[in-house]
Amino acid sequence: MDSQKLSQNDWLPQANQVSPRYLRARGVAVLAVIICLIIVASLGGALVLDLKTGWEDYRQNRLALQADWLIASAIDRVRSQLLTNPDYPGETWKINAEKLDGRSSAEIQITVIRGDQAGQETAAKVALQLISNGRTQMALTRMIPVEKVSQTEKKTGEDVPAGNQ
Repeated sequence: MDSQKLSQNDWLPQANQVSPRYLRARGVAVLAVIICLIIVASLGGALVLDLKTGWEDYRQNRLALQADWLIASAIDRVRSQLLTNPDYPGETWKINAEKLDGRSSAEIQITVIRGDQAGQETAAKVALQLISNGRTQMALTRMIPVEKVSQTEKKTGEDVPAGNQ
């Protein structure tokens, strides 16, 4: 009966009882798991990088669109001010972050450049700076010609065609 009693060491494989084929299969399985983990980590890293790049593109497009709107508003302001006041010199706007997107503030400087001679035309220079965290995120400058308009040149509607009558 003593010979039939199994000790704990009897049912554990001994080092000399493990076949090289079993060890090789186990090594191949571990290697396959490691390769799969590397592939999954690479795909995850590429996905995160792609999302980050897409987000940066979105933010830059949003800033560019916001800058275009501000420049267009400044140009409209120049034209309307020159209609009411031909001696309009320009002005500076400072827009805080709460009025824009909550992150960026803006400074827009409008300068009216008048031609000295009769042949030179009046122009407006609009300079925009979008500032975020104390750093300039975007700076744009536009020069546009502005027609000289006097109070007597305004159209009253007399010479506008009446249409189909």
